[in-house]
Amino acid sequence: MRNARSCRMLAIGLALLALTVAAPAGAQMTFDGNIVWNNFPNGDVHNDTCAANYIGKGSATNCAQMGYHQLARLMCTVDYTHNYCEDPLLAGAVYQANTIPNWKPGVGSPAWREPVVIIDDDFFKTVRYHGAISPNDGENWVKVSTWGNGLNLGVPNTGWVIYDSTGANRQDLHLAGMPDPRPLAVYPNINLYNSQVWSADSNYLIRGQLRVKSLANLTIPAGTVIFGERATLGTIVIERGGHISAIGTEDNPIIMTCDDPPGYMQSGAWGGLVVNGYGRTNIVNSCAGDSVASEGGAIGYWGGDDNTWDGCQLKYVRIEYSGKEITPNNELNSFTLNGMGSNSHMDYCEAFYGQDDAFEWFGGKMDCSHLLGYQGKDDGIDTQLGTQLRVQFAIIENSPYYTIAGTQNGDKGTEQDNNEYDFEAQTCHMSPCGSGNVVPEGNYYYNRTRLANCTFIGDHRMGAAFPGPTFGVNWRRGASGQFFNSIVAYEKSGALHVDDNATWAHHCACMPGQTSIVDVPPIASGKVFVAAGAPNPFRNRLNVAFTLPQSGPVKVQIFSMDGRLVETLADGEMGAGPHSIEWNVNHRVAAGMYFYRVTAGESTASGRITRVR
Repeated sequence: MRNARSCRMLAIGLALLALTVAAPAGAQMTFDGNIVWNNFPNGDVHNDTCAANYIGKGSATNCAQMGYHQLARLMCTVDYTHNYCEDPLLAGAVYQANTIPNWKPGVGSPAWREPVVIIDDDFFKTVRYHGAISPNDGENWVKVSTWGNGLNLGVPNTGWVIYDSTGANRQDLHLAGMPDPRPLAVYPNINLYNSQVWSADSNYLIRGQLRVKSLANLTIPAGTVIFGERATLGTIVIERGGHISAIGTEDNPIIMTCDDPPGYMQSGAWGGLVVNGYGRTNIVNSCAGDSVASEGGAIGYWGGDDNTWDGCQLKYVRIEYSGKEITPNNELNSFTLNGMGSNSHMDYCEAFYGQDDAFEWFGGKMDCSHLLGYQGKDDGIDTQLGTQLRVQFAIIENSPYYTIAGTQNGDKGTEQDNNEYDFEAQTCHMSPCGSGNVVPEGNYYYNRTRLANCTFIGDHRMGAAFPGPTFGVNWRRGASGQFFNSIVAYEKSGALHVDDNATWAHHCACMPGQTSIVDVPPIASGKVFVAAGAPNPFRNRLNVAFTLPQSGPVKVQIFSMDGRLVETLADGEMGAGPHSIEWNVNHRVAAGMYFYRVTAGESTASGRITRVR
């Protein structure tokens, strides 16, 4: 953008504030606290307009009846007022051949200085920056593997992340001619009926499928290297009832890669990792015992009534060059999680040069953190079929190229569907909107994915050979998505795309009707304070919450769009600390846009609010 524009409508007293208020928990779709930049081809006029980043229009009947606008551009600029159209200073993150990307924004980036929202959810850690990487030295979690990238071979490997596209410079596979060569153990179409512990003293080759059967556990220690055979589409399958424990370390990751010679490694060589569990789904009545066949061919079945299922413990695991299109829309990914539950974990994992999605969840309920998807040829974080997912700290940079089959390309940072066959499908034993139309946390019967502190980087190479990536975020087919404190830059079609009336209808059905307050942390000294109205949009009640650094006279007022005073909610002395003033809206107050204004001494904070019916 030629002139950086902020989409904020909320004015704060001073720009020194580091934190602000999260969107109401009841809202189905939330896009707030994000930095978006240059998400159209270079020179496109849309790059000059902040609102153009947000695409999608609905005509759902229930939204129309309450007077709610069904436009993504208004949702992200009027309903959620803490999105910023500014250059995040991430030029070093854009793909360059034979160059290690730098995911840390440059000095002076809005990622460090713009306010972030506080997410009303105990899973999400409150950090004072946007995107996946901290500005503080020593907190960069994507530590580059020295041996994996051909660096500093005279000492033991440090780091776990790889960027060498063909493996030409890598020295981390313990093959002949590399440091510490190891013997090879071959697993040809093996079924593990009993638990097994592997050793990092050997390399392993998966020929065909390695299937971990029910009640068996496969333990893989740090530093183990596993090859999937290209000729037989080697694939690791954890069957429903089985378990995998693969725990690497920052300097000794577990590597799952292809058996192509280093220097000639290419994506689509093997089947990656598929874990099947007993989590719930909305494609069948899994709570009654129905099962779902996994994508990717003859993989097996998943589904059940246990959203706490522990099917995997994955940490510092890297999957390279995997993914395979079996038939159109039926592919193997890098990491495939079918019906995983809240006791399953996946943290500090990299999907590298995959032929399909980097990380895909089908159903279940899972929390994950610190994920890196690099140069994959579909989506980075993909959820569907009733998944309940939370992820914090993720980096996705998709490939601009087509797949081998030519049927798809590197596409979206995240793609979220409720159910592609039935947008209204509901997950068994789950709940609709609760009291006050608030989404039941972690127990919602539509697909719900909540992401925070993501860095999604596109690719502006143009021409017939470079169709992708397209969008940073895509909510569609009735899904419920929330996206906080993240960076979306250099995509080709926009930052956010909302598809399908069902997606809008579910959003309006779960708009908050009761008050929902998120307090702002107290400010120790000075005159800086912030005020916010929640929920927003609202129906019959609104709370204006604020924190005073010191006692004094305070006035809280509501104004119409034309500046007419609608109501004075408070006018008097208040003590230092947090306050919340409730507005019980008179039925004669029309639906539409209003402003609140809080005046405390010489400071004023105001914001735009929307009443719906």
